[in-house]
Parts: sequence; structure tokens; C-alpha cells
Amino acid sequence: MKSIQKFCMTLLVSPFIFSVSHALDLPETIDLKFTGPYGVPAKMHFSHDHKTFSIVTEVAIPFKNMRFSSKGLIKENELLPTEFRDYRGGERYAYANYDYGNQTITYGKRDEVKTAKLLPQSKDFYTLAWQMAIDHGVMEGVIQTTNGKKVYTRTPFVKIGTLDQRINRVSYQADHYQNGEGDDRIEVALLPEKHFIPSLIVYYDKGKRYELKLNDIDLEP
Repeated sequence: MKSIQKFCMTLLVSPFIFSVSHALDLPETIDLKFTGPYGVPAKMHFSHDHKTFSIVTEVAIPFKNMRFSSKGLIKENELLPTEFRDYRGGERYAYANYDYGNQTITYGKRDEVKTAKLLPQSKDFYTLAWQMAIDHGVMEGVIQTTNGKKVYTRTPFVKIGTLDQRINRVSYQADHYQNGEGDDRIEVALLPEKHFIPSLIVYYDKGKRYELKLNDIDLEP
């Protein structure tokens, strides 16, 4: 179970870069179901009204369900998070609040209060993943990201090829991106035929591969 929890937290600190904007053509409601390490189920709900957005991700770890929530504003096709929450077993484990007026992030574990300077392209992992869908996988420059406990900067992803995936019993070809090398490697796949929705999220640790693999999509206009 520690490996599963470590996987979920690694996803939160993963770097994704998104700067070139396309029309916000994402359906207003998207529900995704993944299969995680050791077959653990996970689900993600994304919704927006062209002005605000919400992302809720749940990982069904036995005896300690993990829930991550992000919400914020949409401006010129960019997702601007205002808050991020990480819950473990129903209790808040970490958080982040974004203050665009004062250009600061307030964050911390449980009741900690830390601050950092807010940089351009600052997002939590899940917001970054959906920004990538909006930007059709285009990535430029470095970004700032947080898991609530710490604030990080990382280099961009690069496209390394395509993947054949079967989702909802239909075969798709997904664009495959990677960041870093060796154990310091993160991968993500996007579905061009389905609004560039994230279909695979992978990280490596001590030679082992941990992944969230999409197996079901439910779209609403």
C-alpha cells in the first residue's frame, strides 16, 4: 500500500507545461475511470462552465481512500487554480491556496502555513494535466507545481511517440509524452480523438513502473 500512496503523491508533483492556447472545446463534464497499481481503481471528474473549473480525483486505497480536489478560474483558455486539497481517510492532509493579487501561494501539510512566490504557469498536477488537454499537448518553458506540502519547478515534457490503447472496448492511438530520464521519469498519454484527455500517467521508482491506465470515458456536452 505504501507504493500505491507514493505513486499518487508522485503524480501530484509531476511537471506539465502548457502555454499555447486552443479553443476550450472540452465537454463541460468528463468522468474517467482508471486502473492503478495492483489493480486499484481510481476515478476522476472534470467539469467547467467556461469561467470556472473543478477536478476531483479519488483513489480507492483500502482503509484509507485518497481524494484530491482542485478548483479555480478560466481565463483565455488557461486554468488558474485558486485552491487545491489533498484528503486522506476523509481528513485534510495538505493544501494550497493561490493569491494572484499578491502573487503568492500559501500551502502546507495539515495546519502548516508556508508561502512561496507565485510564478507563471503555476498549477497542481491535476490542473496541469487538464491544461495539457486544452493545449493539445503543446508544452513550452518550465512550470511551478505543488502537492500542498512543497512547491516545485521542472522542465517541459517532450513527445516521444504514440501508444495503441483500448478504452471503452475501442482502439485508440494516443500521443505519448515524457519528462526526465531513468527513475526521474514521468510519462503521460493523451487521446487526440477524445479532446486530448489524459489516458495514461506513469512514473518510475527504483526500476519499477507505476501507472494509472484509463479504461473508461464518459463525456457530456
